Amino acid sequence: MMKINSMFFAAILLLPGLATAASFDCSKARSASEKLICSNADLSRQDDQLAILFAQAKSAANDKKAFRDEQRVAWNWRQKNCSSHACLAAWYQDRTAALRYVIKTGIELGFTAPVFNEAKADATMQKHPKPKNIHYVSPTELLAAYRGNSIAANNKYTLQTFPMSGRVVRVGIDVDKQPFIGLFSNYPGAFAKVIPSDGEMTTLAKLKPYDVIRMTCVGGGVDDDMNIALVYCKDIVLVPEKSGTQSLMPTQQHYQMLGAMP
Repeated sequence: MMKINSMFFAAILLLPGLATAASFDCSKARSASEKLICSNADLSRQDDQLAILFAQAKSAANDKKAFRDEQRVAWNWRQKNCSSHACLAAWYQDRTAALRYVIKTGIELGFTAPVFNEAKADATMQKHPKPKNIHYVSPTELLAAYRGNSIAANNKYTLQTFPMSGRVVRVGIDVDKQPFIGLFSNYPGAFAKVIPSDGEMTTLAKLKPYDVIRMTCVGGGVDDDMNIALVYCKDIVLVPEKSGTQSLMPTQQHYQMLGAMP
């Protein structure tokens, strides 16, 4: 693991002008969240990755003061509220999406406390499917929201957590060497680009075109042409289909039958 710890943020915030973070010394971990990070390899790796994104976002932020203020609020919230793996995992996912948004746009949107569920995070999602009454946002619904009213869509989806479902069109590596899943939409040439969390690589390796998946996502906005909806997702689950339900190209009726359309 890289020698950058969760106290990276505290060091940056408390010491203006500090160019590098202190080395990770778990013997100095004091809060419940820091001790849990030290004892968990997955959380420790996420902390390392977030530290890298933080440095990139700090450079890209248009309003440096607003950026620093949000990081302080976010870090303090974690210190006061996170004492479980579920809380920390949700916090890292939300902060990752927030920092990537700053890197992409230079805009700081403000901190929102993450949504998480202790029982769900401690269980294996593949063995415990989500209830049928949950509404899963489809790529078409997501794109339609941004195309109809981008301000309202930003408030509803960007940096917000929501369940999502869609049909795979492609699984690959983008130009930034980031694994992704492309999901069909009913708009020609438009799709949802899913950036999976690190823990989803095994599931990614099993996916193929036309598979239907469900997951928990954080919205990352859309491109300028409103053709690509970016989402950062975890808990990816393959939805089994009955024999004979697949077609060469999915139609709106097919999506509705699978419960992936609104």
